[in-house]
Amino acid sequence: MSAELLALMYNARGEANCQRGDYDLALADQNAAIRLVPNFPQAYADRAQCHLGKQDVDAALADYATAIQLAPIPGYFRERAKIYNWKGDHEQALGVVDI
Repeated sequence: MSAELLALMYNARGEANCQRGDYDLALADQNAAIRLVPNFPQAYADRAQCHLGKQDVDAALADYATAIQLAPIPGYFRERAKIYNWKGDHEQALGVVDI
Protein backbone atom coordinates (compact mmCIF):
# COMPACT_ATOMS: atom_id res chain seq x y z
CA MET A 1 0.00 0.00 0.00
CA SER A 2 1.36 3.45 -0.89
CA ALA A 3 2.14 6.06 1.75
CA GLU A 4 -0.47 8.37 0.22
CA LEU A 5 -3.24 5.80 0.49
CA LEU A 6 -2.28 4.89 4.04
CA ALA A 7 -2.22 8.60 4.95
CA LEU A 8 -5.72 9.02 3.51
CA MET A 9 -6.92 6.09 5.61
CA TYR A 10 -5.35 7.46 8.80
CA ASN A 11 -6.79 10.89 8.13
CA ALA A 12 -10.29 9.53 7.44
CA ARG A 13 -10.23 7.55 10.68
CA GLY A 14 -8.91 10.61 12.49
CA GLU A 15 -11.73 12.73 11.11
CA ALA A 16 -14.30 10.18 12.28
CA ASN A 17 -12.75 10.04 15.74
CA CYS A 18 -12.73 13.84 15.92
CA GLN A 19 -16.41 14.00 15.01
CA ARG A 20 -17.11 11.52 17.83
CA GLY A 21 -15.19 13.72 20.24
CA ASP A 22 -12.29 11.29 20.69
CA TYR A 23 -9.70 13.97 20.05
CA ASP A 24 -6.64 12.11 21.31
CA LEU A 25 -7.21 9.16 18.97
CA ALA A 26 -8.02 11.55 16.15
CA LEU A 27 -4.83 13.52 16.68
CA ALA A 28 -2.77 10.32 16.75
CA ASP A 29 -4.23 9.27 13.39
CA GLN A 30 -3.78 12.68 11.83
CA ASN A 31 -0.22 12.88 13.12
CA ALA A 32 0.42 9.50 11.48
CA ALA A 33 -1.05 10.77 8.20
CA ILE A 34 1.19 13.86 8.30
CA ARG A 35 4.28 11.78 9.11
CA LEU A 36 3.56 9.65 6.04
CA VAL A 37 2.75 12.58 3.74
CA PRO A 38 4.03 15.86 5.20
CA ASN A 39 2.52 17.92 2.36
CA PHE A 40 -1.08 16.70 2.96
CA PRO A 41 -3.03 19.94 3.55
CA GLN A 42 -6.35 18.30 4.42
CA ALA A 43 -4.69 16.38 7.26
CA TYR A 44 -3.49 19.68 8.73
CA ALA A 45 -6.96 21.21 8.37
CA ASP A 46 -8.61 18.19 9.96
CA ARG A 47 -6.06 18.16 12.78
CA ALA A 48 -6.81 21.86 13.34
CA GLN A 49 -10.44 20.98 13.97
CA CYS A 50 -9.41 18.42 16.58
CA HIS A 51 -7.17 20.97 18.25
CA LEU A 52 -10.21 23.24 18.45
CA GLY A 53 -12.15 20.42 20.08
CA LYS A 54 -9.46 20.31 22.74
CA GLN A 55 -9.56 24.13 23.06
CA ASP A 56 -5.99 24.41 21.72
CA VAL A 57 -6.58 27.47 19.57
CA ASP A 58 -2.92 28.24 18.90
CA ALA A 59 -2.26 24.73 17.57
CA ALA A 60 -5.36 25.00 15.37
CA LEU A 61 -4.17 28.32 13.94
CA ALA A 62 -0.72 26.86 13.26
CA ASP A 63 -2.21 23.88 11.43
CA TYR A 64 -4.44 26.11 9.32
CA ALA A 65 -1.42 28.26 8.47
CA THR A 66 0.39 25.15 7.24
CA ALA A 67 -2.65 23.94 5.30
CA ILE A 68 -2.93 27.35 3.63
CA GLN A 69 0.76 27.37 2.79
CA LEU A 70 0.40 23.96 1.13
CA ALA A 71 -2.91 24.65 -0.62
CA PRO A 72 -4.51 28.13 -0.42
CA ILE A 73 -8.07 26.81 -0.46
CA PRO A 74 -10.73 29.41 0.47
CA GLY A 75 -12.24 27.15 3.13
CA TYR A 76 -8.96 27.08 5.05
CA PHE A 77 -8.83 30.88 5.06
CA ARG A 78 -12.45 31.03 6.21
CA GLU A 79 -11.88 28.61 9.07
CA ARG A 80 -8.77 30.46 10.23
CA ALA A 81 -10.66 33.77 10.11
CA LYS A 82 -13.46 32.23 12.20
CA ILE A 83 -10.93 31.20 14.85
CA TYR A 84 -9.46 34.70 15.03
CA ASN A 85 -12.95 36.15 15.21
CA TRP A 86 -13.85 33.74 18.03
CA LYS A 87 -10.70 34.87 19.90
CA GLY A 88 -11.90 38.46 19.54
CA ASP A 89 -9.03 39.37 17.21
CA HIS A 90 -11.25 40.93 14.57
CA GLU A 91 -8.44 42.80 12.83
CA GLN A 92 -6.51 39.56 12.34
CA ALA A 93 -9.70 37.84 11.14
CA LEU A 94 -10.15 40.52 8.51
CA GLY A 95 -6.50 40.25 7.53
CA VAL A 96 -6.89 36.53 6.86
CA VAL A 97 -9.45 37.15 4.15
CA ASP A 98 -7.84 40.33 2.80
CA ILE A 99 -5.70 38.59 0.19
